[in-house]
Amino acid sequence: MKSSHDFTNFYNYIYSAIFYMAMVNYPYPAEFITSLPGFPVKYACQFAKKAETNDEGLAEQLYNVINVFYNYTGKLNYHCFTWNCTGTSIFQNIGEEIAWNWQKSRQLTNYYNTDNIMK
Repeated sequence: MKSSHDFTNFYNYIYSAIFYMAMVNYPYPAEFITSLPGFPVKYACQFAKKAETNDEGLAEQLYNVINVFYNYTGKLNYHCFTWNCTGTSIFQNIGEEIAWNWQKSRQLTNYYNTDNIMK
């Protein structure tokens, strides 16, 4: 990483994977945002449970957790942390992101707790 902006992009990349997995945590496989297994959060947590206590092991397990969202099928051969990659690819299966945000604000009731405290 070369700048604080790079760190912000990386943080958002990780946060988005976990946030969107929780949003589509259905008991059956889903493909409308990206290919995900049934109960993707539970599936991803199996990697977190195996976490080593050293930095390298923790980084590898975090990679495996977010890889469930970004590359569950194994077809992706690279990762891109910038918004121009992740911001558009996440929503490619549901159309324009602006349409999703409009629908979400008009038809769906979402309750978000973003106090960054894991419970």
